[in-house]
Amino acid sequence: MRKTRWVQRAVFVVCFALLAGFATRSEAKPRVGLGGGMGDPFGPSLKVFFHPQHALQIDFGWAPMHHGNGILHGNYLFHFRPFVSNKVMDFGLYLGAGLGIAFWSGHYYYHGHSYYIGNDRFCRRQPGPDDCRYGHGGAGMIVRAPVGLFFHWMKVPIDTVVEGGWSPYVIHWDPPHGDFSVKIRYYF
Repeated sequence: MRKTRWVQRAVFVVCFALLAGFATRSEAKPRVGLGGGMGDPFGPSLKVFFHPQHALQIDFGWAPMHHGNGILHGNYLFHFRPFVSNKVMDFGLYLGAGLGIAFWSGHYYYHGHSYYIGNDRFCRRQPGPDDCRYGHGGAGMIVRAPVGLFFHWMKVPIDTVVEGGWSPYVIHWDPPHGDFSVKIRYYF
């Protein structure tokens, strides 16, 4: 019950922050960046700036730090004023919050780290008739708290980001998960 309330509050905060970004945007047209990331997740990345300090980011791909599964998450990001701003680049920090889903198939997902993996079964020790349960695919919800350093290049419409975050499973509770990635996106 407590987990459900916490998740509902997190969803409310993210939605409120997105609406605040829509209501205060000063640009006539959002900037859209499309590219990819290496790390966790390893795959495509989309970032949309609705205001110079407010953005929505969606990442999808392989997540080696989440048991080697796939992951899809969306994040609201707040960009602080740049530490360095010159003719070459803007360099600064951003913080965010988001939700996502991690998914797995077959014998690659397991609760905990003490299972024997073999023949699509999960066992606490060598397989016996009463020890195993058969593996199957599934999904789990994650929450995410990203922190990143951005490099917005001025002469070309590209940004480079170094991002890390705490991203625990909240459905199939498994808190010791984080992620780290380097992303490059081209802006249209």
